[in-house]
Parts: sequence; C-alpha cells; structure tokens
Amino acid sequence: GFVDLRSVMPDACFVIPYATSQNFTGAVLPGYSAPGAWARTQTAAALVRAHQSAKRTDQRIAVLDAYRPIRASKAMTDWATRIGRPDLIGEYIASSGYSGHNKGNTVDVSLANADCTLLDMGVTFDTFDHTAWTVNATGQALSNRQRLVSLMEVEGFTNYSKEYWHFSYAAEP
Repeated sequence: GFVDLRSVMPDACFVIPYATSQNFTGAVLPGYSAPGAWARTQTAAALVRAHQSAKRTDQRIAVLDAYRPIRASKAMTDWATRIGRPDLIGEYIASSGYSGHNKGNTVDVSLANADCTLLDMGVTFDTFDHTAWTVNATGQALSNRQRLVSLMEVEGFTNYSKEYWHFSYAAEP
C-alpha cells in the first residue's frame, strides 16, 4: 500500500513543485492536481525515521517529490524531447515507467530549518548538470548534502550520485 507522507510526517516540509508551474517544465505535471506526497509503506517508515533524526538538530526533511504517476514521467520525457534535450533522458529524467518514483520507493528530499526554509545545497532542485552531483559542492552546501545523505543512508536509502536530492529505498518489495 501507499502512505500519505503528510499524515505520518505532519511537521515535515512539503514543497511539491510538480504540482505548480514552478518546475523545469513550466507546467503542472499530469497527476499532480493536488500537491501531495505518497510513498510505499516501508519507504514512508524509513523516511519518517530520517525526519526524526533531522529534528534532533532542529532541521526538517523537505519533501520535494515522492510517488510519481507514469503519465508525469512521460510528460517529463516529452518535455525533454520537445525542447531538443533528449540527452537528459536516462541521466536526469528517467524513461517513462522506469523510475523508482513510479513504484513509490523513491523520494526527492532536501533539508530545511524548523521554519521550512530550505538549507543551502549549492543548486536548486532539478538542476540538470554536474553541479547537482552529490559530491560537487563546497563549504556549507557540501556539508548540508553530506548530512542529508547520512540521514537517509542510515535508514536504508541509496542516493543517486547525480542528484543530491534523489534517494531510493531498496528494501521495498
């Protein structure tokens, strides 16, 4: 089953850009008419534990995306093709139906202060170049990325090294 992350993490921060036009496509993605966030049961439980750990230092997990309908993934690949950037497909934009997001075991997250102000990560969510790679930051941004990875990995998530925000939970069936 799926869990509504807002119900199990009511004090987390939820920034769901795909439910707005404030995302890389410039449009609300199909399937995002409501700005919610859902994940498979075990994935949600692991994310709750990571969030509880973040709270110990007055930080919060900021959920940027979780379950993604296949029609939204298709809209992303269509966008990349339409603007002449098919090179983004596979490396930054998963092929339709093949993303862990479509299965509900992948989340896009960041860190925020208790007031939900996002911490400095060096670049914004959905930056499609080497500056978004988890290790490609310096100073406070690198420290924040390392903290995020640490919080998530201890709970069983694996980071996609080309997107500091992208984590998959492998234990989900």
